[in-house]
Amino acid sequence: MGDTIWTLIYLGLAVVFVVGEIFSPGSFILAPFALGAMAGAIGSFAGLNSTLSLLVFLAVSAGAFVALRPLARHIDTTIPEEIGVGANRLLGMTGIVTKEITGLPGESGMVKISGEVWGALSEAGPLPVNMSIKVVKVSGTRLLVEPLSSLNRDS
Repeated sequence: MGDTIWTLIYLGLAVVFVVGEIFSPGSFILAPFALGAMAGAIGSFAGLNSTLSLLVFLAVSAGAFVALRPLARHIDTTIPEEIGVGANRLLGMTGIVTKEITGLPGESGMVKISGEVWGALSEAGPLPVNMSIKVVKVSGTRLLVEPLSSLNRDS
C-alpha cells in the first residue's frame, strides 16, 4: 500500500473541496478538485508514489473541470436569479389593497399580493380598498407600499 499520510492528505483535501463547493455561490467550481483529490487518494492507497498521486490528482481535476464547465455554464444561464428571499421577494411586485391603509404612522392596512395577504403601510397617504399598489420596501412583517397610479382609485 502507498504512503498513508498522502492518502489522508488527499482525503482531507477532498472533504475541504466538497464543503467549499456546498458553500460557494457558483456551479461546480470546486467539485472537479474534490474528484481529483479522491482519485489521488485512491492512487496513493493503491501504492502510487507521491509524485504519481499528484499527477493523478492534477489530471483528474483538469479532466473533470473541462467536462463540468459546459454543464455549469448551462445551469448558470438557465436558472433565473432570485430578486429576494422570504418577504424581500415581494419588492417591486404589485397587488391590491384589501383593508384601507390610513397612512397614519403605526396604523397598517392589508394588501393581497400573489394570493398572500400582508400588513401594509403607506407614506403616500391613505389608500382605499381595491387600489392597485406596488411594494417599495419590506420592514419586518409589514410592507411599505405606494399607489400604482393616482388614476386607479375606486371609490
